[in-house]
Amino acid sequence: VEIARSVDDNFKNAKKIMEDRGWRTAVVVTNDYHVQRALWIARDAGISASAAGWDSSGQSKTANDRTEELDMAVADAAPGNPQRKIAT
Repeated sequence: VEIARSVDDNFKNAKKIMEDRGWRTAVVVTNDYHVQRALWIARDAGISASAAGWDSSGQSKTANDRTEELDMAVADAAPGNPQRKIAT
């Protein structure tokens, strides 16, 4: 699994991990601002996914952008990632 530099990369990495472990479906957890886009990207990566979102209506655009960065950092820090790192 390579270090993800985009949401697309995160889903490609997730697909590899899922295949290695025999997992067939995933739940994408993100804020509601990103749910539909995340599901489209998951589908394009070949992942059968559902989504769990939370209400981000009180967040500013800047907060939504930070949430996306956090999503990517969590994927990069996933156990089993040989290049595991935690973004700050």
